[in-house]
Amino acid sequence: MVLDFLSGYCVHNTGHNHPAIIEAIKDELDRSGPAMLQSHVPDLAGALAHRLCSLASGGLDEDDDNNFCVPGTDSTLVQINGCFSDDEDWDGQSYRADWPGTDSNANRDQRLHPSPLLFSSPLANGRTQYSTIAFETDLPRIEASDAQDNPPFCDRTTGANCVNPPNGAQFYPFFTTGQTHGACTWQEGGNFIPGTTHHFGGSSTSEFGGLLKTVYPEAGFTTQTLINNFNSGDKSNPCPAG
Repeated sequence: MVLDFLSGYCVHNTGHNHPAIIEAIKDELDRSGPAMLQSHVPDLAGALAHRLCSLASGGLDEDDDNNFCVPGTDSTLVQINGCFSDDEDWDGQSYRADWPGTDSNANRDQRLHPSPLLFSSPLANGRTQYSTIAFETDLPRIEASDAQDNPPFCDRTTGANCVNPPNGAQFYPFFTTGQTHGACTWQEGGNFIPGTTHHFGGSSTSEFGGLLKTVYPEAGFTTQTLINNFNSGDKSNPCPAG
């Protein structure tokens, strides 16, 4: 057996038929884990996979603007969405209403959706409360023509097509506050997380505010003004630590 790391010289790092590696491979195969992991797929292979999935009644995620993407249901092993394109935009949790707090029926929401991410406000120097907060998301930057495959593209100079939620999205998560063990905590998800105390408008559009223009230094002692974020501006901190 020879391990070939993408036909590169790295194969020599492990030697030939190293017993520890052979044993690890056997263990992985015995538990029916993935038998192959490839870190790069050529564009033509991605196009072929896209075509085959279409012929097999597969499909793209409805909220995904990437090229050559397939849903997890097309997999016979671990059902995880995947893409053959190197889009830089939102490729983590989906832009769908499957986040915690997206269903107004609390029992159904908790049954079908994960628990929200919880965290507390930080302290300056470990002891001083922050008096203000601001909400910011970099949607304009990751929806621009150099960061995603398909239009409409956000124009980071004029702000055209820079929208929240992004084009094609069914939902975009935002932050609210609640109580955990008697202390205020921040939580991420939708507007219907039980026990929510501050909703900040009840949507990502309301919370993250308008487009933020930022001045960047350029070569030759010049500057460029670009739109890379939505920003709410400073607000009073409603959720102090402790």
